[in-house]
Amino acid sequence: MTRTKMVFGVLAATSLGAAAPLTAQHDTSNPFRPIYGWGELPEGREWGSTSAIEIAPDGNIWVAERCGRNTCVDSDVDPILLFDKEGNLLRSFGAGLIAWPHGIDVDHEGNVWVTDAWRSMATTTGNTVLKFSPEGELLMTIGTPGEAGDPRPPPPPPPPRGGGGGWEGKSAAEPPPPPGRGGGADPP
Repeated sequence: MTRTKMVFGVLAATSLGAAAPLTAQHDTSNPFRPIYGWGELPEGREWGSTSAIEIAPDGNIWVAERCGRNTCVDSDVDPILLFDKEGNLLRSFGAGLIAWPHGIDVDHEGNVWVTDAWRSMATTTGNTVLKFSPEGELLMTIGTPGEAGDPRPPPPPPPPRGGGGGWEGKSAAEPPPPPGRGGGADPP
């Protein structure tokens, strides 16, 4: 071992030993606390895997819950639940329409959007995005329930030829058109 390597090794070991000890972060200023027992479910139903929570424009709370288990396949319970702020169940829906609720969002009109991921044994549900009215009416289904879509997005359309705008945002694979042939302003 050369003297340079040995000196470097000793310096590295010394500086590591002199560093402040590593400790876990501990911050007690978190204002959020769990509220156990919040959210009354219908008689005989238990909480399962809760995948998503969203606040509605009126302040009520939407919950996507996996039917008291970790799947809604072959279940007759509603996976989409609406609670008031105190945890009282206002309504629920979605039984038989959702395999594995994964995400939930509420748009500016109060419509509820649910992403339904695929789950083993799901043949007529899953692999969709579902749009419900605030009352639970199915308004739109994006995708084919039970069928996986193509995971690759379609290729972008080719850039337009013959005018309109500059070259920015166009494919780098195609060169810009020559001056005077469209695709932006001609040089001065």
